[in-house]
Amino acid sequence: MSISTEGVSFTDFFFLNSTAGVAVAHDENNYQCIWRTEDAGSTWTNVFSEEDCFFNAVWFTSETAGWAVGYLMEPGNREIPVINKTVDAGLTWTRAYINVHAHDAGEALLDVRFKNEMEGFVTSGYSESLITNDGGETWQLTYDNAIQNLPSSGIYKTMGGYQNLFIAGRKGIVTTWK
Repeated sequence: MSISTEGVSFTDFFFLNSTAGVAVAHDENNYQCIWRTEDAGSTWTNVFSEEDCFFNAVWFTSETAGWAVGYLMEPGNREIPVINKTVDAGLTWTRAYINVHAHDAGEALLDVRFKNEMEGFVTSGYSESLITNDGGETWQLTYDNAIQNLPSSGIYKTMGGYQNLFIAGRKGIVTTWK
């Protein structure tokens, strides 16, 4: 069943081909969810929603395997980092990572990119990151020297294709990952 997208703000999207795409979004009540289209965006269907779960970014490594990153909001406004995964082109989603021991202040995951089908990178609102070298089966919290110059907080965006990865913040490009 397709749902009207009036009042829905898409925060990130990824098209698998010329017609199928997946987006993370929120509505006027700030309710976050994952949507899917099969007609190049003419209509969208809500395929995943979870109370107090907020997604900021989505990325696919193939036409079937994809990742959505964000956080669960706990009482007291504590943000618990989460990564959800799909293996069926975004039709269904399961939890791939959750860090219940995140900073007391919270730690939203902001963006996700994969260099190839095995190597992925997730940025957070702090100077930490998550990496995977096994296609997202496991995620390692890291303070890698390559990103040690990130400020302690802020908004970051990872950009790039499958060969190079650039991490940008409010002060421009901060570092690259090859």
